[in-house]
Amino acid sequence: MQQKIGKFQFYFPRINALDILKGIFLYVDKGKSYSSNPAKYNRCFRDLHHRFPNLFKDISLEDDSFLPYSDDLEEAFTLAQEYKIIARPNPDFYPFTIIASEERLKKDVAGKFSKQEIVVLKKIAMDFEAVLQE
Repeated sequence: MQQKIGKFQFYFPRINALDILKGIFLYVDKGKSYSSNPAKYNRCFRDLHHRFPNLFKDISLEDDSFLPYSDDLEEAFTLAQEYKIIARPNPDFYPFTIIASEERLKKDVAGKFSKQEIVVLKKIAMDFEAVLQE
């Protein structure tokens, strides 16, 4: 979305990495622990990025075949912890749990995703859960 501020124009993505995480967290089992291993979740998101490019079009990804990396995803996980959406005792290699209520997640993502994108998010959540389950 283009927005003009004064004489400058800025691009603000409609959906960012934190929105996608919240959407995924809405459709996974909240009672389980998930891997905080950056290599594991960056590989998972790289695969999802390739399968669903429209949803991930504004998410940066360095696509190294051995160790993909996304600054946007790292920031989203940090923000998710700061906003008390997830809890992880140590951001490196310890599992995280989703602590935000389903109602809060629904409120946070309300109106962000189209019906088609919600169908995609549900598919992504299944993959996410399978790959990142501890």
